[in-house]
Amino acid sequence: MKCFSKKARYSWLIIPFFFMINTSEAQFFKKLKKKAEQAAQRTIERKVEKKTEEKTSEAFDSIFGPGNKRVGTVNRDPNKTPPSDDAPNASEMSETDTTEELKIYSNFTFVPGDKILMYDDLSIDQIGDFPANWDTNGSGEVVTFDNAPQKWLGMSNRSVYLPLHDQLPDTYTVEFDIASYGLSRQTGSVARMDIWLDEENGFKRSANRTSVSLPFCQYINIGISISKHTNNKQILRNTIQKEIRQVMTGFVHVSIAVNKSRFRLWINEKKMIDVPRLVNEGKANYIKLHSTGFKDNVEQIFISNFKIAEGGDDYRSMLQKDGKFSTTGILFDSGSSIIKPESYGVLKAIAAALKDEAGNIHVVGHTDADGEEAFNLKLSQQRADAVKNILVNDFGLAGSSITTSGKGEKEPVADNSNSAGKAQNRRVEFIKE
Repeated sequence: MKCFSKKARYSWLIIPFFFMINTSEAQFFKKLKKKAEQAAQRTIERKVEKKTEEKTSEAFDSIFGPGNKRVGTVNRDPNKTPPSDDAPNASEMSETDTTEELKIYSNFTFVPGDKILMYDDLSIDQIGDFPANWDTNGSGEVVTFDNAPQKWLGMSNRSVYLPLHDQLPDTYTVEFDIASYGLSRQTGSVARMDIWLDEENGFKRSANRTSVSLPFCQYINIGISISKHTNNKQILRNTIQKEIRQVMTGFVHVSIAVNKSRFRLWINEKKMIDVPRLVNEGKANYIKLHSTGFKDNVEQIFISNFKIAEGGDDYRSMLQKDGKFSTTGILFDSGSSIIKPESYGVLKAIAAALKDEAGNIHVVGHTDADGEEAFNLKLSQQRADAVKNILVNDFGLAGSSITTSGKGEKEPVADNSNSAGKAQNRRVEFIKE
């Protein structure tokens, strides 16, 4: 996957969904441990620097630990409360480590939308419940490990899932995380997650729709299928031959950018799809997810951190028009100023905009209201400094032209009582001086 504590930056965890007893239970835990070790190994192999490899390995060890565990348990101090997104984090990395990670994503050009329309990390939902911000024609359950902050929606086979949102604009982005369990060389060619962009809401597909199928098949490479229907007539259908079998057995971050009819999709840091007229322009009003082809009680997929954001003006235009802009696309490790590598596309776009504009820039960090106010104030300053360092060291901007400050939780732009509002408040602001 893309990142845990670096590729585990979202605290991604493989969550067992089916509770078994006696011999079956022992086999379940053995498979879970083996899967965790395999995912860790795959992630390590993708790193290009030895230090990054070592730190990634340590991160996975801290999550899964050695030996067997009871379902819902991780090796954490039970007397300590897991940190929120803006709470202190014991894990620290150097500026060099951050730079090495960002370089892995040097070709990652995804830039998320500016205005968050929906964000659901499932934090408001109780374990065992179906999440409040979703609907389905099947079933599903919110799951996690004991004491672990991240929650996941376990998706049932042959089921459609509807995130509850208003009609989509012409230009928007979608992001979410996927974790899988139980995949093997026997996982068949029909195992997939379909992403539908549909004219009508509901569980049936309308006359105007776009479909993208992410494969989880392991025994052959079947590629990514795409199709477009207009007035119930198939206009486009193709299979894009991308080898992603190993990737899909780990932890995956999906990024989607829709600009009117153009559709682009990235899996982790790699662009998989870029089709200029895949979407029915003006008729792709709703996004839906469809899980199908998995063996019941054996294979399953989970999703989390689902975000839809409306695309706005480009950063250069906003600087010229308003003299400032802010972004929620620069992401940090929980409670730290370590920039997540998937922020590379945003930073690259910002750097290009700032280079085009003469004059000085003031970078301001903002947090949500979780945690202590004094800590958030300090953290926001550290995050602003981290952004400046990357812009100077990686993108060649003059350090003398950039100043920084932190506002902590003092200037919210949205409600801190819900996940979407908190995500909007965790932002970095750029002001022309």
